[in-house]
Amino acid sequence: MTYIEDQILEDVILPVIYPVLKWKSIQSKDLYESVHAAILSLLTAKKPVSREVAGVYANILISSFPERINLQQLTFGYSTMTQALCDMDDAIAWLTVGHLLDKIDGLTEESQCVERSQYITVLIELMKPLSLGPFYAVYLNKLRTLVLNLETPGMQKATLKLLFETVSGTGISDMRRVETVGWFLDLKNQVGI
Repeated sequence: MTYIEDQILEDVILPVIYPVLKWKSIQSKDLYESVHAAILSLLTAKKPVSREVAGVYANILISSFPERINLQQLTFGYSTMTQALCDMDDAIAWLTVGHLLDKIDGLTEESQCVERSQYITVLIELMKPLSLGPFYAVYLNKLRTLVLNLETPGMQKATLKLLFETVSGTGISDMRRVETVGWFLDLKNQVGI
């Protein structure tokens, strides 16, 4: 996507891609996955239109799960998009995280707890790209609230395990690692594990 002219991208390619992304039932799996790859390529190439595409694509990813994409695809798409946007504009990246937070906050029924925890898993994966940005403290506070409000101690324990793997792994900004480890230990004490 780096070498495609911006005008061609906006006038020719995106109008063909958007209808495929909005399919309610997948007519061609290869085509469907290819247009997702094209959008991710556009975002990672840091094309000017990326800022406009980001919010729409965030909503498409969210609404596509779990019917048209699986958790791994959702996580990959959302984290790739967030990383690309963090490299361009932290505010736009945070706005797309806001779409995910809105979805999580909207899942309040007991029957939705599994789906809610899957979206929280995606949110945890965003720790790495967000660790360099100015919204990191807000992100950590929101994540703390979500973990503390999980439905069962078992869900809290499983989420803490995932958080531990993320915090202790690679990808967290070195300048935020100490802050993140302290945040995790404090959260673990609050949960009582």
